[in-house]
Amino acid sequence: MAFNDLRQFIDKLRVTNEILEINEEVDPDLEVGAITRRTFDIGGPAIMFNKLKGYGSDYKFFSGMVSTYRRYAIALGLPTDTDVKEIIKTYYERIKKPIPPKIVSSGPVKENILKDEEVDLYKFPTPKWNPRDGGKFIGTFGCVITKDPETDWTNMGVYRMMIHDPTSTGMFIVPAQHIGYHFKKYKMLNKPMPAAVAIGVDPSVVLASCGRYTFNVNELEMAGALREKPLEMVKCETLDLEVPASAEIVLEGEIDPHKLRTEGPFGEYIGYYAGGIQERPVFDVKCITHRDSPINTGTLEGKPIVEDHIIMSVGNSALSRKALIDDLGIPAVVDIAYHPWSPSNHLVVIATDGNPYPGHDKHVASALWGTKVGAGADWVVIVNKDIDITNLNEVIWAMCTRCKPDRDITVIPNFYDFAGLIPQGRDPSLIKQRRGLAKVIIDCRFPAWFKEGEVPPVSDFLEFPEEIRKAAISKIDLALKQRNRGPDT
Repeated sequence: MAFNDLRQFIDKLRVTNEILEINEEVDPDLEVGAITRRTFDIGGPAIMFNKLKGYGSDYKFFSGMVSTYRRYAIALGLPTDTDVKEIIKTYYERIKKPIPPKIVSSGPVKENILKDEEVDLYKFPTPKWNPRDGGKFIGTFGCVITKDPETDWTNMGVYRMMIHDPTSTGMFIVPAQHIGYHFKKYKMLNKPMPAAVAIGVDPSVVLASCGRYTFNVNELEMAGALREKPLEMVKCETLDLEVPASAEIVLEGEIDPHKLRTEGPFGEYIGYYAGGIQERPVFDVKCITHRDSPINTGTLEGKPIVEDHIIMSVGNSALSRKALIDDLGIPAVVDIAYHPWSPSNHLVVIATDGNPYPGHDKHVASALWGTKVGAGADWVVIVNKDIDITNLNEVIWAMCTRCKPDRDITVIPNFYDFAGLIPQGRDPSLIKQRRGLAKVIIDCRFPAWFKEGEVPPVSDFLEFPEEIRKAAISKIDLALKQRNRGPDT
């Protein structure tokens, strides 16, 4: 099922009892963040804040869109009880078939058009998420759209944006990201970079925006792939860019490559206040369009597991699978999973069909590190295919019984730190140069030189004959039902 907009998705959450509506007054400064943090910690529902301090009833705030795998499944049109492995498989299969967006003449986001002195970012309730944040961050779930000035390649991604004043925000641009590539080109041309930010969109747009796709991939086409239907887009009022027609809010403006302003700190996805207080690029807003009674949308970052970790665990797993198996054809690789506690980027578990040759672990890891999606995976754990790679309990069992530490653990030093957010104890000069990270390979498989018959059989439920397993399941299920029902009276 493709959702027409955020509101239709919210209606679906109401039907499936996956949303909590808070009608009491809530302060955007810290209180929204604390409530969101608590719901993330308990794996709770999405939150609609219907009454926000300092704002009228026409302004709402929504968080926790896909902060559980249940709601991620809903976003893809799957049953709420869909297993995470099936969610990853669905993402993996759909992105093979990109669907270009459809340009339409107008849409709900054009219901209100604000220019010049009417532009005011404080018009929308925006949280100060964490106690030590440097300000209100409107760009935690905004989809930032830019275009290559030479090729017209469109990129869409999510980057933190701290409000500076009514008409400007910061823009956290990492050189290694695709927005950083676009920004560098505009800087060489000595021109400001046009940018549009879509806030409050169909969840497939957010999921695509967070995907670590390869060079020249248009995330708007990937949004179409995930929703299995073209995404309707309208032209901006002041820019040569298109934005989702049903977005709640769109900010139009430009980023001057020579203009910097102090930004940060911010409680980041890594689980710490990261990135510090630095001079960073400024997004100057020239125009705002929004729907009537707009729903501002955002997410809280921080210690796992938060929404970003759920999103990235699925996208990274599917994209790494495509890269290693489909694109590179690395021998014996059968499945890949990133774990939200890692947080989502930094630990990956790879299952292989045996251990085909000595050094295979280094072949697999090196191939992964050479991809856009796998470059940030600091810990690569490789297991046999009998291990459920989404179950860390099984992964730890394999590590404890199949890995010989002096032989099977490899540490490779001096990797590049793409975002400069990881607080490992490094020399400050290395942090400034974004150097000094290390990568680790942990091979938790039986050795390649094991002969047939030397791999010991596993003792678990699956070794019992099928008819006995079925009878055992039936009898224990019946006994549990009787116990739960209580004694007959």
